[in-house]
Amino acid sequence: MGNYMEKYRKKYREKHIKNCFYMKKSYYMTIVILVLALFSLSGCQRNKQRPAQKGVALYLDVRGYSEEMTARMSEAPIYNLKSLFVTKEALLSFRYNEKTIFPEGDHLDSDISPEELLELAKNPGLGIRSIHEQGYTGEGVTVAVIDQNLFLDHPEFDGKILAYRDFGCEMDKFGSMHAPAVASLLVGETIGTAPGAKLYFAAVPTWKGDATFSAEAMDWIVEENEKLPEGEKIRLVSVSAGFGNGEFTNAEAWIKSRERAEAAGILVLDGDWGHSMFSAAYFDTSGDLSRESVECLIPGQPNLPWEKRGSELRPGYEDDKLFVPISPRTVAEQYLAEDSSYQYCGYSGISWGIPYGAGVLAMGWQIAPEKTGKEMAALLLETAYERDGMKFIYPEAFIEALLAEQP
Repeated sequence: MGNYMEKYRKKYREKHIKNCFYMKKSYYMTIVILVLALFSLSGCQRNKQRPAQKGVALYLDVRGYSEEMTARMSEAPIYNLKSLFVTKEALLSFRYNEKTIFPEGDHLDSDISPEELLELAKNPGLGIRSIHEQGYTGEGVTVAVIDQNLFLDHPEFDGKILAYRDFGCEMDKFGSMHAPAVASLLVGETIGTAPGAKLYFAAVPTWKGDATFSAEAMDWIVEENEKLPEGEKIRLVSVSAGFGNGEFTNAEAWIKSRERAEAAGILVLDGDWGHSMFSAAYFDTSGDLSRESVECLIPGQPNLPWEKRGSELRPGYEDDKLFVPISPRTVAEQYLAEDSSYQYCGYSGISWGIPYGAGVLAMGWQIAPEKTGKEMAALLLETAYERDGMKFIYPEAFIEALLAEQP
């Protein structure tokens, strides 16, 4: 009996100690949770007046990194910013879409609303819309784009894509960020510099880092061009990437395909450093936001908190190119079928500038279809606006020069 009682007391003590341990653990966990909750609540109160940083990426760039990434971003494109204090300067530098939730009242210190800014930035600027009003929209001109995958029914380019072929993207359920943007900047109904032009589109998986896909796409464009009658030939290919810059494998395949296209009389506008004719510039947003004057272009890219390059130029590269506007611009957006939208880009790169320049050239071919690609590109450089030894694209002067040549 004594042994039994001793075993019982020992078992009771062990159970009691264990219960005390869990009670203490639960107690301490409760204290920790309460402290964290109080800290969170105080943080929320502080966030009500926390200013938004200039250039903060409110809309993430999901340039086709993977199907999983694209799906995740397309399912949750809403960013709730009601707790931030947003100034006009910050707003102008944001990247956001039509579903972004902004603060209201005193928390939005801007004389232009996000909706108004998004609509304003659809305008290509530099007198482009005035040229369109004169009837020069690239009507009757055929161009091509090599970029990522996209849906064909966005209102900006619905019915304008004559042929579309996928070279390895294999993402039928999801669109990309990049492709609808560049397509709209070229032939977009309200965004593009050449809304009257028609488009051949080759989709390539740039996220795989292999230039072979792009080389195959270029060869397809050349083959399609051979089938077209005179007067309907593909004039140029807009490629918002640098497949020969050392970041892609099999770059030599790309370079050879580009040479074949140029030998076939097609002007290739890409982002290869030693080949591209364009360099990045951005609109000065410190004053008038109409952006119609070429004098409001600033060479380089806007300063962003996480980038040191800012508006600095790359010596020996960008200073001898034609500067084209990259931002702020609004572009087409579509990640899911039948879910088209628009995205405002307060900052971007040369990817947005290449289709801009391509569209200006397309308008030129509407006026002077007899000109070759080299001749048209040379005239675009010749009519550029010069400042401090740099050349900026000047669409109105370009069109006037072409009209003056006509009999």
